[in-house]
Amino acid sequence: MALVLLGCAGLWWLGKQAHLRQTRQERQELAASLQQTLALTAERTAQLKATRADLDGANRHLVELLQRHRQTEERLYVLQPELKWSTPPVLLPDWKPESPFVWLSKSTLQKLHVPAVKRSGLLTEEVSAILDLKPEERRAIEAVTKKIYDEHARKEAELAEVSPNPPKGRKLRAGQQAVTLVVPPMAEYAAGWKSEWLATVQETLGPQRSDLLVQWSDWSVSHTIGLNDHEPKYISLIQTPTGYSLEVSGPGYSSSTSSSSLDVLMEGYPDQLTPQLVPRFGDLIKTSPASPAQN
Repeated sequence: MALVLLGCAGLWWLGKQAHLRQTRQERQELAASLQQTLALTAERTAQLKATRADLDGANRHLVELLQRHRQTEERLYVLQPELKWSTPPVLLPDWKPESPFVWLSKSTLQKLHVPAVKRSGLLTEEVSAILDLKPEERRAIEAVTKKIYDEHARKEAELAEVSPNPPKGRKLRAGQQAVTLVVPPMAEYAAGWKSEWLATVQETLGPQRSDLLVQWSDWSVSHTIGLNDHEPKYISLIQTPTGYSLEVSGPGYSSSTSSSSLDVLMEGYPDQLTPQLVPRFGDLIKTSPASPAQN
């Protein structure tokens, strides 16, 4: 019995020693792991400090750059004040009394009327700026516009006939002479000219800008080339003792203007008193209104 107890005690002691050895080993492993963790933490802490130092340096550099940028902007604003307003606002139209600009959406722009084509066939500065026309784009559109205007003027001079009657609704006074030209409807020719103009505009500007230009200039271009004239147009040049009067009337419109000089009339109304048409007024343009003896 004593031997059994002694054997059991020995086995217990051996088990206890094994457990102690395992515990010591685990503690040693935990200590080693803790040391590695502490070393890694110290390394990461050092890296974090270095990163923060780099970030602080980058922030200081960024602040310096922003200060230089603001200084540069201020100098530019003195030279070019409009640059101050070149950044799009968050909300439109963002009206600021001190700003020379106002931001508009394209949908709003479509509802506005902008003068587009002059009587001479040249584009206005306003429409060129709004549509951001490049020099070559502007030249192409102006070239085709002046081309169809010239073709219209030549055909108008060719078809015009001198009327034996005085200007419509006008009774000449003493010292006045007049020649009235009757131009037959030219819608058939005008349709071809308008198609050529539209094709060039669309090819040059693309859909959005061409739509705007056509919208803003359709009436003036169509009117100049007689697209909507389905009745004769009457062009009367009246010589007075002090100069000339030009009266133009057609279906639904009429205009009248006067000047002491025929050249001034031609310059101011190049679409109505064209160089091609002037010779058709005959002797009227060869006499001087300043000399009564020639009247």
